[in-house]
Amino acid sequence: MDNKVYIKETLQKLIEAGKAAIDTLISDVQKPISDEVLDEKRKNALDSKKKAFLDAQEILEGIAKLEKQLAEDADYLDQISEDKKSFKQGFVEKMAKGNGVR
Repeated sequence: MDNKVYIKETLQKLIEAGKAAIDTLISDVQKPISDEVLDEKRKNALDSKKKAFLDAQEILEGIAKLEKQLAEDADYLDQISEDKKSFKQGFVEKMAKGNGVR
C-alpha cells in the first residue's frame, strides 16, 4: 500500500473516531443532573460536564484542522510521506534487521 494512501485512510479513521467521541461527549453534557444530588456531587457533575464540553470543542477543532489539510493541501500528505522516506537507519535499526556490522 502506498504511504500516502495509508496516511490518508488513517487520518480519515481518526476523523471518524473523533466524531464518535464528540457524539459521546455531547450526550454526557445533555444528561440532566437530578435535583436530589447533594451539593458536592452536583458540583463534581457540573465540572465533569464542563470538561466534556471543552474536550468536545478541542476534538472538533482538531477534526476541522485535519479535514482542511486533507481537502486543501495535497502537499501535507507529500510532506508526511517524505518525512518517512528521509529516515536514516541508525545502529539499532540496522542490527534489528540483521544488517549490522560483523
